[in-house]
Amino acid sequence: MTALTLTLITLAVTALGVAATLLWQGFRHFRELRKERAELARIDERLANLQQSVLRLDSGHDVAIARIEDLISATRADIEWLADERMIEQASALVRKGMTPDRISDEMGLSLDTARTIALFRSH
Repeated sequence: MTALTLTLITLAVTALGVAATLLWQGFRHFRELRKERAELARIDERLANLQQSVLRLDSGHDVAIARIEDLISATRADIEWLADERMIEQASALVRKGMTPDRISDEMGLSLDTARTIALFRSH
């Protein structure tokens, strides 16, 4: 064998080694990219689930707020009814004590007609 043949064989073996190294690095890089894509897909799935959870929570809050508003309205109506009932009881007590509808109206802040009506019902 000549020096040229040995040089060519050495170059060919070196080229094969470089090609094998590049191939191996490309394969490793490809595996890493596949892992990263799989991780990105898992992250996308988690984000989609989180988004759905947020949407469910938002709609749940809307329902809860509407229920709270209904409860507040009902409570307000109950309180007004109780206040009216208490005011009628106090006006009735004043009628039983002999107070006139004019004076009851002034002291309790009731309209004169309301005080007269209470006096009519309580006197019978």
